[in-house]
Amino acid sequence: MRNTVVFVAAAVTLELILGLALAMALQRQQRVRDLTRAFLLTPMFVTPIAVGLMFRFLLNEQLGAIPAILDNVGLDIDFFGPSLALPTIIAIDVWQWTPFMVLLLLAGLESLPRQPFEAARVDGASAWMTFRRVTLPLLKPAIGIAVLLRALDAFKVFEYVFATTRGGPGNATETIQYQIYRTGFQFFRIGEAAAMAFVLIAVVLLL
Repeated sequence: MRNTVVFVAAAVTLELILGLALAMALQRQQRVRDLTRAFLLTPMFVTPIAVGLMFRFLLNEQLGAIPAILDNVGLDIDFFGPSLALPTIIAIDVWQWTPFMVLLLLAGLESLPRQPFEAARVDGASAWMTFRRVTLPLLKPAIGIAVLLRALDAFKVFEYVFATTRGGPGNATETIQYQIYRTGFQFFRIGEAAAMAFVLIAVVLLL
């Protein structure tokens, strides 16, 4: 439960910050807008299990391209070691699902009325003040929906764990979904796994 809560909180927070920054940059972009948006949205259309396998090989300490590059500059990093395994899973989720946040927040930004921004500009408000006092308050409904949808989906995290760490090292990356899978299909305690699944459904429905 702790791993799942940490995963959801960290991943959704990072996705919100990056998604909002990218959405505001895309809104101001003048040239090749469609091409840039298509490129940025690509990761969310890849199957999560394929993303997990891709990063499993990219970040593998012995065979991975990224550790090899880092090793050439004197950095020896085990991305799936005890201290970095969960942050690595979070980073994989951020890479794939930040575009989802961008999509929702960009739609929210483009639906905002222009009059408050024009009034702020006439009154001499700085860019930061306009963002803080005008953009964020008007964007709150879109942010709320984006965070809720993404958090509920993040609670289901399974594919990345299954493809990369299998809950390890130890139980550093074992999430609720992966524990249900192990209980039911590895330990064959089907009734216990079903009860855990129903509790998770109840939690998600309450949220």
